[in-house]
Amino acid sequence: LLCSGFWKFHRSFYIGISSLSLIVSAFLILNNANAQGLEAKAFLATLNNDIVSFYAFLVILCFSFLYLLMQKEENQGEFYALFLFMIASLLLMVSSSNLVLIFIGLESSSLALYTLIAMRGSDNAISSAIKYFSVAA
Repeated sequence: LLCSGFWKFHRSFYIGISSLSLIVSAFLILNNANAQGLEAKAFLATLNNDIVSFYAFLVILCFSFLYLLMQKEENQGEFYALFLFMIASLLLMVSSSNLVLIFIGLESSSLALYTLIAMRGSDNAISSAIKYFSVAA
């Protein structure tokens, strides 16, 4: 996001960086599952590493990777930064066992999604993002 403000890169650069970060996060999740087992807890047992969150991590990361590969029209760095922020907040929501953290993950992914909807630029996209934000707020 910071680099896109100063330099204009081709779409393949953004897809490569985003895909690399998704692959690294999948590797870290798999490495963490092998090193600590599938019953590890973190941050005073508010984040769980159980079998359900493990498979949810893999599903979210695989589908987001496939979406990045199929995306053809976005050439803005903001799109990929917001997309990765949305994926990170979804991963937070899946791994948490505390209702407050689930709510924080849901709201942060929703904020990124509002912006992604409005980035399309058409009149319908902007009005739908405003309606989505006003109904959810």
